Amino acid sequence: MVTAVTPLLEEGTWEIKDEYLENMNGFGILYIERLFIKPEYRDKGIGKAIFPVICSLLGRGAAAVTVIPTPFDEKGKTKLDENDPSYAKKIGGLKNFLSFFGFSLVDKENNVYARPLPL
Repeated sequence: MVTAVTPLLEEGTWEIKDEYLENMNGFGILYIERLFIKPEYRDKGIGKAIFPVICSLLGRGAAAVTVIPTPFDEKGKTKLDENDPSYAKKIGGLKNFLSFFGFSLVDKENNVYARPLPL
């Protein structure tokens, strides 16, 4: 479940590796580009369970977190085109996910959602 986060952490701990912290200091905003849950693990509450943990770990010192919801194919490799039949359902699900955590649309033109930290 936490393999997506594991490369960022010191082995055997929940501490972020120094090399990542050095690059994140001073920005004040955590931008999450992609959170992918394998299809066989979806709809089990895993995303809702780990999202706040990821924000807490990576957002240390940040005032806000931003996300641009972007639907990907089932393997998480290719962005879906807006004309794809599954796009509307997936973008709706992503927006509902962000709404659950209190995110608001802050930039309509670029489809950016944000909220203050902590979650």
